[in-house]
Amino acid sequence: MSRMLRTASSLAALTRRIAADRRGVSAVVTAIALTTLAGFCGLAVDVVMWEVNQRTMQGVADQAAIAAATAYRNAGETAALGDSTTAQNAAYATAIRNGFAASSVTVAAFNNGSSCTNDGCIQVTLTQPQSQFFTAVFFTGGFTAGASAVGTCNGCGNGSFTTGSNGGDPCVMALDTSGKGVITDTGGGILSLTACNLYNNSPQTDATVVNNNAVIEGCTLTNACGSAAFLAQPNNPGGIDIPVVTSASPAPDPYASVTPPTVAATCQNLPNPPTNIPSGTYCGGNQFQNKTITFADSAVIVITQGLDLHSGSTSMTGTGVTLYVTSDGTQSQKSQINATTQLNITGPTTGAYQGIALWFEGGSPVNYAGSNGAGFKGAIYAPTTDMSFSGNSGSTSTCTRLIAASINLTGGTTANFDNSGCPATAGPVLTASGVTGSTTYTGSPMLVQ
Repeated sequence: MSRMLRTASSLAALTRRIAADRRGVSAVVTAIALTTLAGFCGLAVDVVMWEVNQRTMQGVADQAAIAAATAYRNAGETAALGDSTTAQNAAYATAIRNGFAASSVTVAAFNNGSSCTNDGCIQVTLTQPQSQFFTAVFFTGGFTAGASAVGTCNGCGNGSFTTGSNGGDPCVMALDTSGKGVITDTGGGILSLTACNLYNNSPQTDATVVNNNAVIEGCTLTNACGSAAFLAQPNNPGGIDIPVVTSASPAPDPYASVTPPTVAATCQNLPNPPTNIPSGTYCGGNQFQNKTITFADSAVIVITQGLDLHSGSTSMTGTGVTLYVTSDGTQSQKSQINATTQLNITGPTTGAYQGIALWFEGGSPVNYAGSNGAGFKGAIYAPTTDMSFSGNSGSTSTCTRLIAASINLTGGTTANFDNSGCPATAGPVLTASGVTGSTTYTGSPMLVQ
């Protein structure tokens, strides 16, 4: 009996020792916790992957919406942007190039009752099933991500509309009626118009060329400031952010009836010092270069053999002055005006040469790389000449016009022409051009949302 009691006592003691032993418990708890932690880590990996994919999808949707608006603008279409097959195809093509199947892309007109009405905007929606590397253990239904973007162009959001006019008040005119690229704006050039119009008289397709981030605009990309473009050509080249009229009849040269100044048989040199210079015929070339020159009021200055101001700092000042520059049509007598030239010249407001400040005749090219200076007012008239703007050319002054056979802007130049409130100074107002066509105003592409 006593042995049985001792045995029972030993078993009880052993049971208590086993119950009190905690060795190995942490391993069991850790094993259970690792399973849970691994699940959370897997969920985090999948969620981060989904977020990255979402950002990528949104970027592609944005690109597709911008591409749609750009294709619409460049095509010069008159239907509402959201209904345009050209715009829709461009959206699909952009999404497909970025790896999305056509079945995952939806393109449709978009209206929100405010910034987008009358199918004036286009919406691109992308959908894509998301991969599940860890979450499939917990969720078997799968996940699909989506992204959308709405595109339009300045002036398109309220649907298509047209502009028509008989012209009037030109500040930039290309008179050549036969060539292509008569107005060429490339390399980021900006041609800015305020309260006046652009005309290109060539009926050839692509007579106007605007590319490589160049733009023809009003006061800004979003404000036409009362300006329009009248193109004799049948197509809208794009890149013009003012209302465009195509198939316009050629506009008349407002200075065609002006008789050129008389050129003396022999030219004279500039006086020394070159101040208060009267009317007369002066030898050109580089004689005017790197000088400070003043002209007598209302002087008509004839300069022969071109005007070479390609180096140094030249300043010319005069009120009511017309500079008439002749050439023989060759490169050797081309006129060059560099970036440091200051032309503080105001053309005459009355008389035979009203409004004409610079007149280039003879056909030799003219390269304008100057800044005009704040005092320049009047027309640059080159009816038989190719006029090139490069470098930092342009003008911050008002009452400026450019009328040339052809016009070329390159190298990031900014050429400003402002006719606000000063038709008398700038020259005759063109009251009618015989315009017959009209097209949609399609400004720069933009995202609405």
